[in-house]
Amino acid sequence: MRKMTFLILLFISCALQAQSILQQAARLEKEGHLVQAQKLLTQHANQSGMDEKEQSQLLFAAERLRRLPQDYGLTREKLVSALEKSIQGFAASEIDAWEKSGRLDFIWIEGVKYYHNSSRSNLFFRYPDLKARRLNSDDDSEFEHTILAYCREVKAAGEKALDRLVLPMRFRATMHMQVPADVVPAGETVRCWLPYPRAYPFQTDMEVIEASPAVAWISQPLSDSRSLYLEQKAHAGQPLDFSVQFEYTSWAVSNEIDAGKIEPYDETSGLFRQYTAEKAPHILFTPELRQLAREITQGEANPYLKARKIYDWVSENMVYSYMIEYSLIDNLSMYAWKNRYGDCGVQGLLFITLCRIAGVPARWQGCWMFFPGEKTIHDWAEFHVEPYGWLPVDPYEGGWAVHEITSLSQADKQFLRDFYFGNMPAYRMVANADFSAPLYPKKIHFRSDRVDFQRGEIEWKGGNLYFDERSFSWKVEAMAAND
Repeated sequence: MRKMTFLILLFISCALQAQSILQQAARLEKEGHLVQAQKLLTQHANQSGMDEKEQSQLLFAAERLRRLPQDYGLTREKLVSALEKSIQGFAASEIDAWEKSGRLDFIWIEGVKYYHNSSRSNLFFRYPDLKARRLNSDDDSEFEHTILAYCREVKAAGEKALDRLVLPMRFRATMHMQVPADVVPAGETVRCWLPYPRAYPFQTDMEVIEASPAVAWISQPLSDSRSLYLEQKAHAGQPLDFSVQFEYTSWAVSNEIDAGKIEPYDETSGLFRQYTAEKAPHILFTPELRQLAREITQGEANPYLKARKIYDWVSENMVYSYMIEYSLIDNLSMYAWKNRYGDCGVQGLLFITLCRIAGVPARWQGCWMFFPGEKTIHDWAEFHVEPYGWLPVDPYEGGWAVHEITSLSQADKQFLRDFYFGNMPAYRMVANADFSAPLYPKKIHFRSDRVDFQRGEIEWKGGNLYFDERSFSWKVEAMAAND
């Protein structure tokens, strides 16, 4: 009994000590003393007797501080130079006003202010009036009309076929993960995980066509993050290349939902319990998000219509912004609540969190999106209603229709906004059904992206290889009918 009491007290002591160290490090970070904060965290993490969980927490906090400057690489001088080339009549004093409004992201590093690498692009999202002053802006009208025509084709095919899965396409994807020569010592084994299509009714017939080195493991078809695992030894003076080509069939999804036919949930089911629950650290039912969910869904009992109200709120009130790496942020849904901006995954997580608070099962989905004229890593969501099952929803696309489209009529923009609530194009590859899902075989070191899995992961026994230590590329091509 005394031994048990001692162990409990030791555990509590370690936890309190770790929290105290994290708080001290946070203060140092806020003051811009990143190196000092890293040393503090590493020193205490390596003390004997430290609990493994607390040690891991401290070590990743130190690793986060090592990564952080890579996302904040713009001095004021570089930002001014970029904005002078992008905004007609730009004055450097405008930067001070944007900072004061809290919509220009920066950090202090050892006495110098550094701005987020995507600050120039984000200003045009966050301050729509700036678009009238933008120099050399792109003309997206052709893309906007093309995607509108395709989405109308999907809905027409759904009405004609009386089936939710329509217009199948066969795609061939090629990936390369490369590590420069001598980053890993010769003779050491390098382990690599690459994204691979997860099994869904709308995503079928996956097949690895070729791989170098050979694929050593394919995770299960219903894995929450489906991956291919490869490994090879490093050789002196030679770069490492992991290459895979695979094919799969993707179907567009067209749903016709009758809100009057929505049935109540079985709230004792495993599905309901899992997908209406919190999942730390990014799906937490904070007081602020509970209040927001109540305000949005007040007076609505139908879960389908609750989800639509949440989708509309996110589309109307969130603006797109390029993000720092997700792993650098403590809670992405609260980040969205606080800032009212974020990228596709941040908007998706806000939608998921609000749905779960409102009693609507919702989950993560994503990996790549590659409609002709567009190629990007991408995340969105699904929500579940009876008797229809899981329905796709893309809050980012809803916001794009509200805030960004310039060449379409209001009716056409409304059509696209409606389309992305319950329907989905075929031009996607889905590897993920959850965030922060484990990889197999288990990764030893911290992941480069602890939230998402879109750009692969790679490590050796000496550590993880972060984004600045390797490169990842991908492309997807539609195959001809006779291929």
